[in-house]
Amino acid sequence: MIFDFADYRTYLKQVALDRRAKNPNYSFRAMAKQLNLAPSTLSEVIKGKKNLSLETATAIAHRLGLQNTEAEYFSLLVQLESAKDHEFKESLQRKLHTLNPKRSLHSLPIDVFKFIADWYHLAILTSMNMKSFEFTPIHISKTLGITKLEAETAVARLHRLELITKDKNDDFKRVKNDLFINSPAPDESLHRYHKQMLGKAADSIEGQPFNQRVVRTENIIIDLEQIPAAEALIEEFFEKMSRLTAKSKNKSKLYHLGTQFFSLMKSNGGKKP
Repeated sequence: MIFDFADYRTYLKQVALDRRAKNPNYSFRAMAKQLNLAPSTLSEVIKGKKNLSLETATAIAHRLGLQNTEAEYFSLLVQLESAKDHEFKESLQRKLHTLNPKRSLHSLPIDVFKFIADWYHLAILTSMNMKSFEFTPIHISKTLGITKLEAETAVARLHRLELITKDKNDDFKRVKNDLFINSPAPDESLHRYHKQMLGKAADSIEGQPFNQRVVRTENIIIDLEQIPAAEALIEEFFEKMSRLTAKSKNKSKLYHLGTQFFSLMKSNGGKKP
């Protein structure tokens, strides 16, 4: 779970929330005791009022039961938080990215994503990186095939959530590029988003020329123990696609890349597992 976070404070808070969800009697004081910290110290760390030392971070990682690479990732996040030297920060960033390629992305908490789960919000954000994209409700409406009211509401919502901002010329610009959704558990808003994108993928089969889309499917037989390895291959593919598109100097079209890897067999008598 640590690799889903770009901030060690948020991670510690999520650990406390997850444990409280499993055991209502679990307290913040109990977590502090396990980590060998005073409750007040843990509270100040999570609130950003106090930093962890590298030595304390290493001890906390061990007490949380993190594996070697996870513990290293946690310690690097702690160092990055207090690093002052620019070259040292870049070195830490490279190490973090090596351990977790998603580190180059910006984590978007699921509680924020719930407000922009309808597909066109992320499409609008991505479109802002196109030079030819005119950021007006009318143009957004025509380009994405949504109503002018939906476009206006989406822009206002993205602005309110501080995902876009206005520059000195009163033009909108993105605050952060390359977002990924941070959800430690299945969430209905993510389900809705994926269903909407699958629907648009189905529409593209008849609505777009075959030479402007790629649709490939194959049924395979796999050992369940290979699922993590398969997921790693998919992550690697996404990373390579990101590097490929980053090289483009003429970004003129907005595309969606999605993968579906699921069982075609019923399990548990047809009930959801």
